[in-house]
Amino acid sequence: MFEAFKTDKQLKDVTERVETLERQLQGLKMEWTDVLDRMVTMKRRIVRAERLAAERGDTGDTASHLSDEEVANGVGGLSERQRQANERILALRKGRPS
Repeated sequence: MFEAFKTDKQLKDVTERVETLERQLQGLKMEWTDVLDRMVTMKRRIVRAERLAAERGDTGDTASHLSDEEVANGVGGLSERQRQANERILALRKGRPS
């Protein structure tokens, strides 16, 4: 007689666990669908940006490549105004006014 109650309780527990797992699985499916949608959108943006860059002729090869020494010596293509602003910032960081 008590075995029927025990079996009913076990069946109820298993049913609840399955329902919980189904809810969790559904949540994961929704989450991964969202991730996939975002990745597809990001890929489209990247492809569009690459196409526009190719149309303009902007490629990685056209950019000037500076050596470590040139960067250390301040060769970076800054305008005079940018160079002065950079010097003021560096002076403030060192604690001396320019």
